[in-house]
Amino acid sequence: ADFYLVNDRDLTFATTRPDVVVLEEFLAAAAGLPDTISRGVAVAVVRDMLTAGEATAAELVGLTARVLAVETSEALVQPYLRLAHEAAELWSPDRDRPRLLAEVAGAARTMLADPDRRQVALRTLASVSASAADLAELGALAGDDVDLQWRILVRASELGADTDDEAHRLLAVDPDPDAKFRAVAVRAAAPDADRKAEAWRAMADDREVPIGTLFAVSSAFWRPGQDALLAPYGDRFLTLLRELDRRGMISAMHYTNRLFP
Repeated sequence: ADFYLVNDRDLTFATTRPDVVVLEEFLAAAAGLPDTISRGVAVAVVRDMLTAGEATAAELVGLTARVLAVETSEALVQPYLRLAHEAAELWSPDRDRPRLLAEVAGAARTMLADPDRRQVALRTLASVSASAADLAELGALAGDDVDLQWRILVRASELGADTDDEAHRLLAVDPDPDAKFRAVAVRAAAPDADRKAEAWRAMADDREVPIGTLFAVSSAFWRPGQDALLAPYGDRFLTLLRELDRRGMISAMHYTNRLFP
């Protein structure tokens, strides 16, 4: 055989590794494995290797994109796109990030014609689009999908666009009572010191952001490429950490996790 896939049916708790000699072959051939579970085992192996420093973000993004191109299980499309997005955004060097995000975007675009995959593809594109032109094109595809419009607006804010008028418009048409916190996320994403300070106060000091929406706001706050703006909040997190338990265990767990730099 070209290689043997250890734990093929995912029947153990074993941590496995391809032999270093065949790693390149493994990455190239994994998408050709015969079923969903075997391909999933291969993706999981490389994801574990990434977290251990034994594989690169580029290797995981490339593998995931190739698996997505042949994957037959609709239940895995969103998790694989999310995995590729996280690898490109959070695990790659600054010099590689734009290229890997573009690769994730390319994988998502191939799904737009598939009704079963269109929504998750659009949501991924809203997070990884690299220009105002890309976001404008995506906005035309969004139609009256308010959730997607908010996602596009967060990315536009991160890229430096003036989003205030559009945020006010969405607040007026969004029936969700938590929509105001999506507007907080839009402001939190901006590469602007005042807006970062405003978002931190809402999340950490005043605790205005409820646990249910904290993920969206904190994810918009901690953006790759905004290191200079965000550097002071590492020490502020450590100061806050000493008193997070005062509002109970559940609150402490969520805030510790979501406010972590």
